[in-house]
Amino acid sequence: MFRVRRNSKKERWFLWQVLNQRNMPQVSVIVDGGRKVVELMFQAAEGDVLNYIFKNQELRPLFDRQWHKLGFGIQSQAISLYVDCNLVASRHTDRKGTVDFRGRTVIAARASDGKPVDIELHQLQVYCNWNFIAQETCCEISDIKCPEQPGFGGTAASPAPAHASRMSTFLPAKQELTDQCQCMPYKGEQGFEGSKGETGEK
Repeated sequence: MFRVRRNSKKERWFLWQVLNQRNMPQVSVIVDGGRKVVELMFQAAEGDVLNYIFKNQELRPLFDRQWHKLGFGIQSQAISLYVDCNLVASRHTDRKGTVDFRGRTVIAARASDGKPVDIELHQLQVYCNWNFIAQETCCEISDIKCPEQPGFGGTAASPAPAHASRMSTFLPAKQELTDQCQCMPYKGEQGFEGSKGETGEK
């Protein structure tokens, strides 16, 4: 969830980018205020870089300096784009390659020089299950969607916005990660008994 500021609403910037250990981009989500488009770039299984450009009318509110949610649901051969919890576009894609997370992650950086872009970023979530993005609500930004819960414009105190240049990362607890990923613990069969070690000195 983010909002652009007056001097950044026409910038081209990375909302999120994952680079491998050789500093090569693997996944990039680009917001282009000049063209009013959103781009998703990733490596295909064959190694080619694929670039999908979304230029929908529903994307224009992203640049009005209000709070908005932008989300992608990524499957093996399809991507879905959500704006403010509404599905606005779907594309068939080639099969994607495996992402190596041992490199580094870039958040809210200008595409031209990699420096922090002047936006306000309240929340960035990456789900391991693509279905979760379709279940997102927008109570934080829309009193119409959730009238019983005060949003950013309500009487409740708004979360303090964090500029990209001084963001902190908060990881969920280990149990919460397990619940979100629906990871099932697997216990294998007992192995063979090892050889007896040497007798130690007395």
